Amino acid sequence: ALHISILLKQLKDSVNIPVIHNGGVYSPDDIDPAIKKTGADGIMCAQGLLNNPALFSGFKETPLQCVQDWVNIAISYGTTFVTFKHHLVFMLESVLPKHEKKSL
Repeated sequence: ALHISILLKQLKDSVNIPVIHNGGVYSPDDIDPAIKKTGADGIMCAQGLLNNPALFSGFKETPLQCVQDWVNIAISYGTTFVTFKHHLVFMLESVLPKHEKKSL
């Protein structure tokens, strides 16, 4: 099976419109290799930003201040509990043991 980066490169080479790479970007270090492999004009990284909203500020893990900011924003806007929990679990993915994530 062809790897997605090969397919994206072939697509980019055959069209005259911007092509955006989406997926597999979990740190700033993932960006340049993805662009070089695919020739894409840009990057999207939903999962990487869900796990670490401070990703493009150079943080390897979500800083505690970012979690505190999320709590404050969620409370001030009346965010539903389901949405609040959903984003909180993503932000704490790298620091919580599996059994603690399940209990949230």
